Amino acid sequence: MMRGIAKEKVTCCVSVGSCYENIRLGVDRRQIPKGQLRCSVIVIWCLCAAIVGCVAESKDAAKRDVIGPYKTWDAVINRWIGGSVPDLYVELGPPNLHPHELDDGMSEMVWDFGIDRMPGQADAYELLPLYGENVNCQLHFFADTKGTIVKGEKVGCE
Repeated sequence: MMRGIAKEKVTCCVSVGSCYENIRLGVDRRQIPKGQLRCSVIVIWCLCAAIVGCVAESKDAAKRDVIGPYKTWDAVINRWIGGSVPDLYVELGPPNLHPHELDDGMSEMVWDFGIDRMPGQADAYELLPLYGENVNCQLHFFADTKGTIVKGEKVGCE
C-alpha cells in the first residue's frame, strides 16, 4: 500500500475499472513510476517522428510512383528526365542490354522491348504502350555521375 492506495491501482491500468480508480483517486505524476512515464514519453515521440517522416515525403518521390498507362514511348522517356536510376529500374526493370559508361562520364542504359527482359512494375500493371503486341522498341536513358537521368531516346518504337 502506498499512502492508502493499493499498489496495483497506481502502477498500471490492468482493466478499465483500475484506470477509472486511478483517475477518481487523483493519482498524480509522482505516484507513477519514473520508468513507466519515461517509456510512455519515448513511445509517443517515436510515433510522432514516424508520422512526420511519412508526411514529409518529397514531391519528387511522389511524382515517381508508378503511373499510367503511358500513351506513348515519349511519355515514358519524358517522365524519367530528372528521375533517379534506381527508381527507373524499379519501374522498367533492370536494363536488358548491359549499361556502359560513355567518354563524358555519363552512363547509358538500354531497354529493348523486343527481346526477353526482367519485368518491372510498369510491366506488372501493363502500363507500357502497345503492351502485349509485337513491340520493336528500344529506350536509351543517359544518367550523370550522380545517377540522375538527364536525357532519353527511343529507337524504333513506331
